[in-house]
Amino acid sequence: MFWMDDGNVGKTTSAVNKGILNLYRPLEEALLVRDWIYSLTNVEARPYEDRGSFRLRIPSSLMPGFLARIRPYVHYSMEYKVTLMFSHYNTKSKREYEASLNIPLVDEGDKAARERGIPA
Repeated sequence: MFWMDDGNVGKTTSAVNKGILNLYRPLEEALLVRDWIYSLTNVEARPYEDRGSFRLRIPSSLMPGFLARIRPYVHYSMEYKVTLMFSHYNTKSKREYEASLNIPLVDEGDKAARERGIPA
């Protein structure tokens, strides 16, 4: 899964909890990956240029839903890839993410999780 390999939750002075997928590919390929992610998660990532190549950004408002959808396929050793930081205020996104924390992560010995299959 791309997210466990080269995705991260970013925290900058301008945004907390934005998602970054480090593709470093031409725009056409970034758009293909964006469409694929949308078809699997119903979350629209946005391509942006970085040093002549493209990465994908998921807005912080969409990250809770995105992580809730991919969490069942994330190995427990990669839990930090599906962890958000929130400020003190309560939002719908925060509640949605907190509810997703009840979704178990994948364990290598979990045969039922393997049978669910990891999205290609």
